[in-house]
Amino acid sequence: MKKFIILFVTLFSIASATGAMADEKKDYEKSYNHLRGVECVEKENLEEAIKFFGKEIEEHPKNYVAWRMLAATYYADDQFGKAIDAVNKGIKLVSKKDKKSLSKCYRLRADINAELGDTVSAIEDYGLAIRISPEEPDYYESRGRLYYEKDQLKESKADFLKMVELSPGDFMGHMYLGCIANLEEDYDLAIEKFSLVMKLDQDYASAWSFRAQSHRLKEEYVEAVDDAITAIKMNYDRKAAYELHETAESAFQLVEAKLKAQEMRDPQDTFWPFMLATIYQDSNDHIKAFEHYLKANSINESPKLLYWAAAEAQQLGDYDTGITLITQAIERDSTNSHLYYSRSDMEDEAGYTEAAIADIDRYIEMNPDLTYGYYTRGWIKDKHGVSDDEAIEDYTMSIALDPKYDYSYLCRGQIYLRQGKEDLARADFENVLKLDTTFTKKLSHTAQFALLYLGRSEEAKAWMDSILVHDDDNGNLYDAACVYSLLGELDTSFDYLRKALEGGFTRFGHIRRDDDLENLHRHPDFEALVTEFEDRHKEFLKGLQINKVERTTEIGSAEIPFTRDRGICKVNCSINGLPLYFVFDTGASDVTLSMVEANFMLKNDYLSMQDLSGTRRYITADGSISEGTIVMLREVNFGGLTMKNVKASIVRNQKAPLLLGQSVLSRLGHIEIDNENRKIVINNIK
Repeated sequence: MKKFIILFVTLFSIASATGAMADEKKDYEKSYNHLRGVECVEKENLEEAIKFFGKEIEEHPKNYVAWRMLAATYYADDQFGKAIDAVNKGIKLVSKKDKKSLSKCYRLRADINAELGDTVSAIEDYGLAIRISPEEPDYYESRGRLYYEKDQLKESKADFLKMVELSPGDFMGHMYLGCIANLEEDYDLAIEKFSLVMKLDQDYASAWSFRAQSHRLKEEYVEAVDDAITAIKMNYDRKAAYELHETAESAFQLVEAKLKAQEMRDPQDTFWPFMLATIYQDSNDHIKAFEHYLKANSINESPKLLYWAAAEAQQLGDYDTGITLITQAIERDSTNSHLYYSRSDMEDEAGYTEAAIADIDRYIEMNPDLTYGYYTRGWIKDKHGVSDDEAIEDYTMSIALDPKYDYSYLCRGQIYLRQGKEDLARADFENVLKLDTTFTKKLSHTAQFALLYLGRSEEAKAWMDSILVHDDDNGNLYDAACVYSLLGELDTSFDYLRKALEGGFTRFGHIRRDDDLENLHRHPDFEALVTEFEDRHKEFLKGLQINKVERTTEIGSAEIPFTRDRGICKVNCSINGLPLYFVFDTGASDVTLSMVEANFMLKNDYLSMQDLSGTRRYITADGSISEGTIVMLREVNFGGLTMKNVKASIVRNQKAPLLLGQSVLSRLGHIEIDNENRKIVINNIK
């Protein structure tokens, strides 16, 4: 977006060069090629604009305005090398009397250099532009931003102070001064600046989210939460969501209560249960996180929400529910390879080896150049005894793609050791030690196992003990059980396994088949211990009643007739029982309807006040719906297919068609348009 802004600034500042060019009796701006180039820029047709500016330069090689326009167009098109060459030509040709054009050339070259990461040259060029045109606030803003990104706060502050002096009504200067004040821990000044930004531009949500940060850092948590929620209601601001998470670390109950209040106030808005799910997830309350992800999904179905709910079910050890949910997510978005990876992981945990391999095969087909697919497939084949040779092949492929992934060396080394290939095993274990060297860079470790397999038992113990001092979560406790099992110290191993189980480790199938625990399997109390916690977990899951996750519809297919009207594909439908028709548009992202349709539906009870949600929703005095309203359509039916709780947006245009976009289409399945027979064919309906 910034590049297009620069391009259009360049376009509309061409007039500044006219005086100097007129002195030379050259009116380049009126030439055919120049005008066509400008026209293409206005239409954002950069390829054609480049051609016309090129032709203009062929005819008038000294037209420095065309060189500058060509440079700006190349820049907007990410052709940075050509952009630099073109702007340098322009700088050489520009009349020294035409200070505005010269300063704009330097500013453009500075922007290009900043994009290329050459901050030294960029700052130098911004300085040249400022010296030539010291009254241009945009130049101070650009250099101030770059100083800010380089953590040169003193220089950045000076530029933004100058910017607000020259243009006090431009809120961005005050915004950056507020951000700098936050970094300098002058929170009162920051709050003052962000409050001023709100007065200058009431629609700029970031002012509220950054003021939320200032209040949080001052430990004014009520004000922080209120500001963050305001920013989210305005524009679903990500910074505001982050601030809620940060505030929840110190004032969890406050954040929870405020979000619950919003959830009650806006029952059709997906965001509030989603946000609650994320703060519960952060606090390791996986039950509530699971429930709220599902609640958000019931309002507006989404593969991502299903995935997150599945991940929480996996955390709870309910692998079958996780698999069910992730399968529903795949049915809604079969192009997301990560979903296949996640389902494979859950299937492996549940002991469904063939299904796990099939899913990881699919993941590898979709991502043949990513190391984790090969490592995971090798791990499944290795640990389930499918094939050592195939596992080695996968680990080797993983290492080739990412030589720094220590787990691949460790697992391949273990197989080599089993096969008696001690030199190859030793080389792999030595590589592990080169890669896993600290306790702070990662959550799990491999060095303790490599040390153990190299015969350095005391070092392996010391390393394992250091890991536990740093982080004694149930995964590391389980690793300790494995280490001491391999060492033959079964009582110590048993104690660590009990601690892992008490901490919530629920991979019971893995515990029973893990060859690292082979020695511990012979402990007289091993089976009783695992069975005890497994039975407890089954009772826990039964009490949750989260296994009953049902599909909304059966998989099938449908053929839906359509008509064409001036090239537009129309499909008969009904919304909340009102007969209408959709414009079928696979390129649109959402369902949209015009204010005419929305007002009619509201006044005739096809919509109610409870269906309205969004950031700027209100009803005017005459009963009409305001611009920007988000509405939840309780039931959408077309071609015999029924969709529940479809989120749509109401557009201001009175004549806008009822548009069927991807927010519905992505929930259907594979879609084909049969133009010959005038029908839409949908396969694998969810």
